[in-house]
Parts: sequence; C-alpha cells; structure tokens
Amino acid sequence: MKRISIKDVAALAGSSPATVSKVLTGMPDSRIPEETAQRVRQAARQLRYVPLSLAQQLRHKRTQTIAILLPELLPFTSDITHGIQARATAGGLTTILGLHGHDSAVEAQHLRLGLRGQVDGLIIAPAYHNRNHHIYAELKDRGVPFVLVDNDLSGCEAPYVGLRNEETAYHLTRTLIAQEATLIGGIFGGGITLDNPGGSTALYERFLGYRRALAEARLPDDERLCVPQPGEGPDEMFVRLMTSQPAIDGVLWGSYQFIQPTLNWLAAQGMHVPGDLRFTGFDKVLLALSTAEDYQGLQVIREPWPAAVQPGYEIGVRAMELLKQAMVGNQPKERQRILLPPHYEGVTQ
Repeated sequence: MKRISIKDVAALAGSSPATVSKVLTGMPDSRIPEETAQRVRQAARQLRYVPLSLAQQLRHKRTQTIAILLPELLPFTSDITHGIQARATAGGLTTILGLHGHDSAVEAQHLRLGLRGQVDGLIIAPAYHNRNHHIYAELKDRGVPFVLVDNDLSGCEAPYVGLRNEETAYHLTRTLIAQEATLIGGIFGGGITLDNPGGSTALYERFLGYRRALAEARLPDDERLCVPQPGEGPDEMFVRLMTSQPAIDGVLWGSYQFIQPTLNWLAAQGMHVPGDLRFTGFDKVLLALSTAEDYQGLQVIREPWPAAVQPGYEIGVRAMELLKQAMVGNQPKERQRILLPPHYEGVTQ
C-alpha cells in the first residue's frame, strides 16, 4: 500500500507542502490563515497521514517516555504526578512534566510532543476554556495513546480518571445544612452559569451537586449565591456575596485555591470560621504566609472545616494503568471513565 505523503495532504487541502508542514508541526507562522490550517488538519485526518519520523518510531522503537501535562503543581496535582511516576518507573518508563497554567497555547506545545512521536503517550489535565480540541482529535486519529485526569473534555473519547465531583459536592453541602446553615453560597469560578459549564467539567459537576442538595432541602438556590458576574474572580465574588447577602451563613468552596484572599477580608471584618460563617470545601487548605495580612487571615480559622480530600495519588496510578493498556493496544472499545471517591473529614454522608 502506498504510503501517504505530505504532497498527498497538500493536494487534498489545496495548499503547498511547505504550508502543510508548518501547520502539522506547529511551526508558528502568522501568515497562514486559520481556515487554511483547519483545511490542512482535516485533510491529514481524512488521509490518516503519519509524519515519517513518527512512522519510523512506531515501526522500529519506542521512546520509553511519557508526558504528564498539568495546569500547575499544587498538593493535589503533585499527588497525581507521584502516582503516575510510581507506576511508570515500575514499568521501565521515564516521565517528563509540562505545566500549562490553563493557557491553551502552552498546552498545545506540549500536546505536539505526541504528534511528533517524542513520547509514547500522555496523561493530561486539560486547560480550562480549551481551544485544542483539534489537536486531541489528531492524537486520537494517529493512534497516540493519552488519558485525561481531573478535568474531562466534552466530545473527547479518551479514557478519563477523576473524582466523583457531583456526589462529593452534594455531601459537602448536606454537611452545611446539617450544621443548620440556611443561606449557602457556592464559589466555583471557571465561568460557570446556570446553563453553561464554563471551562471546567470538574467545577461544573460540583456546582450541580451543590444545587441538588439545596433543592432537596428546599433552601434558596438563587444564581446570585453561586454564579459569578462577568470578569469576577472567586475572591471578588465572595466579598460581593458577603456584602450583598449579609444573611449568608455557609459557603461551599469548589477549590481551596480560592480561599486565602477571602480570609484576609474576613479578618478585617473581625469574623471567624466557623463561629460567624461555616465553610466546607475540597482538599486541605494550603496557606502561603508572606505578609502581615496573611497572618491576620490565619487567625480567622478557629478549627478545621469539613473537607473532601481528593485521592490524587490513586488517580495518577489508575491513569497510568489505563495508559499502559492503550500503549500495548488493549484499550476497550467503550470509553473508560473512572470516578473515585474522596477521603472525607467531618462530612455528613
């Protein structure tokens, strides 16, 4: 069978081989219109074009390297990394780590490691507001194994490992209700609205679990309590809630990353948690104490609040196991979506 060449792709796309090469290798060139780039990628997918260097590696050898692509290194994502690395090292694989900071352009650079055959597979926590669906589709079309963790991608059929987000948020909210909170705010970020998941499937699932618990308890489920205004950050939303809804007596935090700035504001108001306001949230709070305000914020916390600690290490282990299956061609036909329970601390179940 004749091997598909770059000239074949160029002919189908109505473009030049040089343009095809620049598009498929990710070479920056502002003179190539996006419409042309999309046409080239579509032609490559249709013809199942594989670059020569990648084809040679697939025939002769592997790199014995996998890429881990995460938004940042925090305790939860660090645990994921350690889980992946433990399984990878045991299997004789080397890992490389890339951080995209939820920047789709940076994410795209790392994803192209798979397209160029520089790694044998990838484990990815996708960026919020993702603009790289075409690269994920191309990875799949070329048979490059990859597994998603933490933040799922709609329309992507790759295996996924994450938390039971909706169920967990439901139990966290029920805990606030059991503590007799009657007006409960939800801080999720990610551009979430009542009918739009925003950029994060994980945060949106938590949003749904929070709302389900409120509906069951017949408590106020007003969008002003849980939906940010355009351009509003989580800490700004919290301050707006506290000043516009002074009766709020409970808050569910969709991520502990959002909390520290609000503690400084609470300290300025002379308020304490849980004495004046009840909190629940995901993971243990990591505080960076670098200013006098930070130390004042720490004084707000009178005792630990109920939390759901995500099993980051186990997520990493399970993701690596799925990737290994895909790398040897044992991936099931039906998509695998593994959802793990958290470790609860002081949570009503």
